[in-house]
Amino acid sequence: MVQVYVPASDFLMGSADSDPWASSNEKPQHTVALPDYWIDRTEVTNAQYQLCAADGSCTPPADLNSPSRPGYYNDPAFANYPVIWVNWNQADAYCQWAGRRLPTEAE
Repeated sequence: MVQVYVPASDFLMGSADSDPWASSNEKPQHTVALPDYWIDRTEVTNAQYQLCAADGSCTPPADLNSPSRPGYYNDPAFANYPVIWVNWNQADAYCQWAGRRLPTEAE
């Protein structure tokens, strides 16, 4: 998986108190300082996730079909498409298997 470098930076996270559409869990707006980090350039593909599942480190997605493509997960035509129907725990298991980690909310 190709990764891209993201340099350290500060940014405003959350919503201003004056924002009438903001939820309470989005307040207060505050500055977050992120250190530099590397992140995968693209989403995990069906083929990549299948390697983890074949190794026994990942469980199959909850649904093997996409809303418009029956057999999406196992169809070789979609091997390089993003894996779908995986939950946070499955995504975390994949990241651990691949020597990666999930991004934080701020990232």
